[in-house]
Amino acid sequence: SDAQGRLNLPLLPTGANLFFTVVHPDYKSVKLSDIIASANQVADVNLEPGVRVTLDLGADTETKKKIEGKLAEISLLSNGKPSRDVTSLMHFFPVRDGKVAFTACPM
Repeated sequence: SDAQGRLNLPLLPTGANLFFTVVHPDYKSVKLSDIIASANQVADVNLEPGVRVTLDLGADTETKKKIEGKLAEISLLSNGKPSRDVTSLMHFFPVRDGKVAFTACPM
């Protein structure tokens, strides 16, 4: 993107129904859908702050090979809650190079 945060995409087929996910390591991801491509089309996106979390699984070389690309279940629990409740979040993230990385943000 440029200094104003604008990202120019290549020419897209007019009338195409598009969907995007905007990902930035310091912000919560944003999904856009049903964007109809047209000349000079502009889609506004507001990125909310987040915290980048990287979990290094500390595995040896052989174990890293075995877990590469596998999904790790990550549970984010509410502040002060010892177990899952309705405000908890569980999601699967891929293991890449022995690490799991995601951006967390307040709900």
